[in-house]
Amino acid sequence: AFVDRLRALVQEVRAIVGPSVKLSYGADWSEYSGFAPADAPGDRVFHLDPFWSDQNVDFVGIDWYGPLSDWREGTDHVDAAGGVSSIYDLDYLMDNVEGGEGFDWYYASPADRDAQARSAISDGQHGEPWIWRYKDLRRWWAFAHHDRVNGVRSASATGWVPKSKPIRFTEIGCPAADKGANQPNVFYDPKSDESALPYYSSGARDDLIQRRYLEALWRYWDPRAGNNPVSSIYGGPMLDLAGSAAWTWDARPFPEYPARSDVWADTGNWRLGHWLNGRVGLSSLAAVVAELCARAGLNDADVRALEGLVTGFRVDGPQSARDSITALADLYGFDLVDGPTKPVFRMRARPPEHSAIDIEPVHREGGAFRLERAGAAERARELRLSFIADDEAYNPAVIHARGHSGEVNGVVDRRAHVVASQAQASIWAKRMLADLQAGEMRLDLRLPPSAANLQPGDLTALGFGPKGALWRAVSCEGLLSRDVVLLRAPTQEPAPSRALGDIVLGPPALTPSRPVFHILDTALAPDAEVERAGPYIAAYADPWPGVVTVFAGADASSATERVRLTAPGVTGRLLDDLPPGAEGRWLFNAEPRIRLYAGAFASADARAVLGGANRLAVQGAQGWEVLGFMRAEEIEPDVWRLSGLLRGLGGGAAAGAPAGASVVRMDRAIAELPIASHERFAPITVFAAPNGVALASSQTANAPNYVYNARSRRPLSPVHLRDKRDGGGLQLTWIRRTRLGGDVWSTVEVPLGEASERYRVSLLDSDGHEVIVAQTLTPAFHLSASDIAAVAPSGLAGFTARVVQLSEQLGAGAAAERQLA
Repeated sequence: AFVDRLRALVQEVRAIVGPSVKLSYGADWSEYSGFAPADAPGDRVFHLDPFWSDQNVDFVGIDWYGPLSDWREGTDHVDAAGGVSSIYDLDYLMDNVEGGEGFDWYYASPADRDAQARSAISDGQHGEPWIWRYKDLRRWWAFAHHDRVNGVRSASATGWVPKSKPIRFTEIGCPAADKGANQPNVFYDPKSDESALPYYSSGARDDLIQRRYLEALWRYWDPRAGNNPVSSIYGGPMLDLAGSAAWTWDARPFPEYPARSDVWADTGNWRLGHWLNGRVGLSSLAAVVAELCARAGLNDADVRALEGLVTGFRVDGPQSARDSITALADLYGFDLVDGPTKPVFRMRARPPEHSAIDIEPVHREGGAFRLERAGAAERARELRLSFIADDEAYNPAVIHARGHSGEVNGVVDRRAHVVASQAQASIWAKRMLADLQAGEMRLDLRLPPSAANLQPGDLTALGFGPKGALWRAVSCEGLLSRDVVLLRAPTQEPAPSRALGDIVLGPPALTPSRPVFHILDTALAPDAEVERAGPYIAAYADPWPGVVTVFAGADASSATERVRLTAPGVTGRLLDDLPPGAEGRWLFNAEPRIRLYAGAFASADARAVLGGANRLAVQGAQGWEVLGFMRAEEIEPDVWRLSGLLRGLGGGAAAGAPAGASVVRMDRAIAELPIASHERFAPITVFAAPNGVALASSQTANAPNYVYNARSRRPLSPVHLRDKRDGGGLQLTWIRRTRLGGDVWSTVEVPLGEASERYRVSLLDSDGHEVIVAQTLTPAFHLSASDIAAVAPSGLAGFTARVVQLSEQLGAGAAAERQLA
């Protein structure tokens, strides 16, 4: 009755639309080929053949959702054991178009599926196994159909004429869900009682498997591939790909759908669903890398194993193809290795590709092997990844990944001209940091010919060295004995990103805002060994324009470009007064609060702070003080409490600062602002403008009449100023300090840091007037009794001794003073 109704309906529609319109019915992939009653396992009835053979029906329509994989987690399952490296392997998926489940074998029960106990599809005496294969389109299309009732094959065929009509996929698709190719017909919708995830899916979103499923079917059935037979009746291919349709393309505009949950109630289904909106237009990683290779003349590189989708990638300026590919390799995690006949790109392996190398290394000069670990100063604590935000404005964005070791100090910056969501960029940053931290351990050794199959990029375990460690080969040289360089690989890497991330509507494109900037005339860092070209400068803007260019000069017409800032400074303001402190000493009884405009702080132990971590500049009444801090606690959004303060670093004043004072984190976002020698102590104007914006624009910030006092070039104050009475006279002694190389403890005396050693000594009366002024070339000075009597007949009580070191370029440095009694 159902088939009769279908035929009648087609006839009615034909009468309306005429012969030029192609008509059919979209049968489910499990029903197009016939009906097998559950209570009669030997029966097969080709119940739709009267419809398929009707003269008003132009093609066989199938909603095709056949499985192309039987994948499980890890490597302990049948397909992985058979040599397949990934569910995304196109050869693997294409082999299962006319193979695998529904063609070669089936699972008789859920328990068999769990155990991967596969039952072969066969047909006994009739030799027609294709009638039980729902994936055997070729033979169903090419052979006559004989019903089987009560297990008996009918002598006469149905009305289907072999090869008489083409097949069209009226629907074809795969959910964007982990292991979607295992069961592409299911969909996830918590509101539906038919909701389900594909077999053995983790429930994670996976845009790539959706792409791979469609690619596999299209490539396999492409007439040029030789798998799509041609009909001798109508002269066309069996499978009409041009007339087939992928499911599903939604008429609702992307990204409003799925971002506008306030308009549509089903937006949550897009994430794991069959929707192609926002996905089908993306480039595959393989296609992007192949194009970059072609630009460099490398046309035969094998990119088939690359897994990933690229939302957007910008080749910046004259960047080489090698640099562009390296940037993508760091993000997506792949290597370029020498194949047997051509270069091969492959994803970095997760499980070891080789059994543990338990053979003894070949002895060579210097020892059998050398194990090195990066020094503390070279280790990565934090990775800061700059990228292009996947929003409507494509704004520059930054994501941070932080490690857990308190012993490391390094902040590593990486810049990627790739469009990505915050979630995807976070996965990239975490994996890159994990690679950097693991790779801080390096192993050099020589292996015998039995290890000749080890190639660069391979992941392996070793029978010696740190237990349980995985190593990635980065260099293998030699034909017989091989000199091998291995870097530690993360034991557990973050899961690769196979998805775009959640779709959100970003803010509209905005005109770059006028930056706020700070010029920091600070003392040199305690470990500085060279002079600085000028003060530091840091800028902040929301939205950050990508680059802020800094100019300086007498006015806008004479200003010249000095430096470019490529990252926003972590800036803010004090919410509490910062009390005075002793220079170079810890202060534990103050816990100032700071509100940051953007960014974050992190805690560090005392050794790390002493070594240079957690530097902060605070603008006080006597200029910028650089201090360190041990503990940072976010007590409310963007408000941080700092404690364990190390004050007055580099010889700077520790006079404190009031609430409201500006603060700047001293990191790689700041830069030196070069100031010429003739510009010191003279008013100049400093301009900060978004890159490409004119200095006269309202988007440009400026600091008129800025005077650079070259604080970093001024001598530090002497220390340990002492006075001693000697027969009515006064003997002053002190110890000098240095601005340069002062943290070197292996020398007897610190470097002078100036062209010559010279001091100015003065004696001040109780009103602060200088009554004696003299110079000396040594850290000592003597006043005779007669000199004292001439200026202080009543004695030195209430007088002050002041000593400054002199610079030939800048004159007096900071003063040391001592009250006399």
